Amino acid sequence: MLSLGILKNICFRRALWNAVFLSCAGLGCGAWAAEAQTPEIAQVNKPQVAVVEFEGQGISPMEAVAITNFFRSALVNTNTFRVIDRSNVDKILTEQKFQQTGCTSAECAVQIGKILNVERMLTGAVNFFKGLYFLNVKITNVETGEVTASYDGQSDNALNMRDVAENMAGSIALAQGAPSSAKARTETVEMKTFLADKKIAQVASVEGGQVLINRGSLQGVRTKDMYTIYGADGKAKGELEAQIISETSSFGKMKTYAKKGGLPIASGDTAKFLIHRNVFGLGGMGGVSTSQSFKNSTDTERDPYLNQSAAGGYLFSFYFWKGWSLDWLGGALNTVTYRSRTQYLRTDFLIPLWIKKSFLYPQKIMPFFMAGLAGRHSNLFLPKEVFNHYELTPMIGIGAEFFPGHRLGMRLDLQYYPAPEIEYQEQRYKTPGLFSLLGFYINW
Repeated sequence: MLSLGILKNICFRRALWNAVFLSCAGLGCGAWAAEAQTPEIAQVNKPQVAVVEFEGQGISPMEAVAITNFFRSALVNTNTFRVIDRSNVDKILTEQKFQQTGCTSAECAVQIGKILNVERMLTGAVNFFKGLYFLNVKITNVETGEVTASYDGQSDNALNMRDVAENMAGSIALAQGAPSSAKARTETVEMKTFLADKKIAQVASVEGGQVLINRGSLQGVRTKDMYTIYGADGKAKGELEAQIISETSSFGKMKTYAKKGGLPIASGDTAKFLIHRNVFGLGGMGGVSTSQSFKNSTDTERDPYLNQSAAGGYLFSFYFWKGWSLDWLGGALNTVTYRSRTQYLRTDFLIPLWIKKSFLYPQKIMPFFMAGLAGRHSNLFLPKEVFNHYELTPMIGIGAEFFPGHRLGMRLDLQYYPAPEIEYQEQRYKTPGLFSLLGFYINW
């Protein structure tokens, strides 16, 4: 993370440059300023270099490629060198049938450098030893074959090797003749990375279904954040779930692909934040019955006593993939239908458990359908006796949930439970089984 001093230093330098430039324009030396900023002139003074893939020992090929890409990008951002693009390096060496893997010696660097027609070659190796990652980068003068400089860095975490690679690129730029400008530019790049958010990221490296993106905890990325991967043509390739998070990068796994068999995910693809996939939710629900259903076999008039109903309890939700979840209501839904004050039917639907499927996943508002089971306890109260009946009953429901990927969510349910019809002395009793419920919950 950048210190307050670095931020102040960058702001001071920008303000100082603006002041000098305006003063110069007032004195009639605008031509000098324009000349100093001409890209063609600046490019002539930059040495042309190439970076070959770093050799990995004790690490996976994906990690070695990722660290190489981090270093190459950081070297470009210093604006101190003309760096040959990786694709051009691979193309030229393939045409020449030259294998760059494992090239760490000065002789090998010189051969590649002559093929690529560059002034300097940068070779490196990443080693994992006793829980530490070590990075060594050497600079070789292609004309003389001399190793002119060697740089070392280390970290106890593979994901933090990005910071090591970027710091090393900045040190190389400073040593190669771009003192203050390269340092200020490196600080600016760090500041932009620090101030960026997690909504838009870039794929840094790929191996199979394992993907590394250039956003981390400093930008607000959390474990189980979901990203949609888009190619250069703007077409979605699949969905990525972040699993291991460092300060400036995240490692994840492809969960789904847009097409059967999967489109190839490549370095440079865009990753757009989709939703945070929660694992568990805890909250509460409450509601009432939405219907009146007492009826008499010979008299269809409404009973003078209104039905009573109540529903509520603790809501436990366990979230799975693609909008599926398992919900359990630790409570009851009950209704009472009166024939008189001493003659009525009460039905309790106890601790319902259901499977829920949310559609339009993932959106801020998602409709859903659910189906499950509940215990049903019916009590027929008569003046001189009581009849009890216990059984298991199915249930179904529909509804909508709001802000499912956020910490606090809300849902509206319409649930139906089949209610029994009991006949006694030519009187039929049936309690309503349709309930409207409102729930609030906290997600983790």
